Amino acid sequence: DELGGRDRVLRVEWGDVVQELLPEDRLRVELTTGSDDDARRIVLTPHGRSWAMRWERLEQLLQPFRRDEPSGDPVAEAAP
Repeated sequence: DELGGRDRVLRVEWGDVVQELLPEDRLRVELTTGSDDDARRIVLTPHGRSWAMRWERLEQLLQPFRRDEPSGDPVAEAAP
């Protein structure tokens, strides 16, 4: 509660190590290298009630950047 709050953003590197300490209501953002060295792959995973309510709007906003992986999983990829 000291670090987080409804109006704050908390960035945690290696969050999987402390996952049990993270708030239930959160947006997981995973950044990895993309199809080439200049691209980045971004995977967003919503957790909690407030993200369930906001998810549709976020998907709409990210649609221009979205493409589907061969596996069928949606991803957003952007070059710098």
